[in-house]
Amino acid sequence: MELLKLWIRATRPRTLWAAISPVIIGVAMVYEAGQVHWPAAIMTLFTAILIQIGTNFANDYYDFLKGADTIERQGPLRLTQAELVTPETMKFCFISVFILTFVCGM
Repeated sequence: MELLKLWIRATRPRTLWAAISPVIIGVAMVYEAGQVHWPAAIMTLFTAILIQIGTNFANDYYDFLKGADTIERQGPLRLTQAELVTPETMKFCFISVFILTFVCGM
């Protein structure tokens, strides 16, 4: 359970609104026009969230490799920098999320 909580934190839930808000606005606009297709709207939302999560994981990985995330870093936890996951695991995770994103986008 602790590991699940760490991975949820790694998704950076506060940043997910950057993905959610434009989709909500777009869906509201097509809803007003009477042309909303709910399955497409839901998949678009899910895909946008996955893009944000994949980007957050990739950022965690690449900032660690470049040395941008050090012990002195302040702010939200970065799993790779905190040595809670290996760089290889983080790379696998962000690639997996992007593959899932591609499939959902199709």
